[in-house]
Amino acid sequence: MFSKCIATKGRFQKVISAALFGALCASGVLGNQLPRQAQSQIDQQAAILATRPSKVSLTIAAQEINQGTKSPVQITLLNAENEPVAARADWQCEVTLGLPSGKSTLQKVLIKKGESTAQFEFSADQAGVTSISVRTPVSSVRPDNITVFVRPKRPERPLVACDNRQYPSEENITVGSNRFANLTFKVNQVAIEYRDLKNNLLPTENWQVSSGNLSGNATPGSQVPGLTQHQSLALATR
Repeated sequence: MFSKCIATKGRFQKVISAALFGALCASGVLGNQLPRQAQSQIDQQAAILATRPSKVSLTIAAQEINQGTKSPVQITLLNAENEPVAARADWQCEVTLGLPSGKSTLQKVLIKKGESTAQFEFSADQAGVTSISVRTPVSSVRPDNITVFVRPKRPERPLVACDNRQYPSEENITVGSNRFANLTFKVNQVAIEYRDLKNNLLPTENWQVSSGNLSGNATPGSQVPGLTQHQSLALATR
């Protein structure tokens, strides 16, 4: 009898609890309270994540540079919203350069505690495509990589001619004088005549290809004031 009373009482409490829960849901009390609690937790979690780096970014001023030059590269810690975020401790980042020769080099770059960026200098010693990658000491932070094209270093190439004349303008606008070129092709040769608007003959270039080798020469044209002329084209074929 006693055990039956206990069982009856237990079932009665479950019925009351179920009825109370249904009433609260019907009245909208839990319907309003639960979303507010969930939103509060989401906001707290988002605030925590906003202070933690989730990825690292590499930026360089120009991804095409000349051989023999140097360019700064910046490393930036970012959160999930791509916003800069400070490191909580000193971070030694590993930077790997994949060189055109097929070899690679490794260097360490320090991002100090409380800072979100650090810089290092890329020296374009080899012509070709160089890949630059960076990773942090924390495996959960996504690494980054960029590609830099290094143009080969070439000797200085003096101009065959330089025309410093200015075109007369009623509006007092400083502009250069216009010129045009006539090209004549013959088998493996091409002749280029440069002329000004008065049809004055400026330098003439003659080019030819023989056994796969390019060669050329320049002939001075009219002695026009303001026109500087050179004859050698040897450097242009190197």
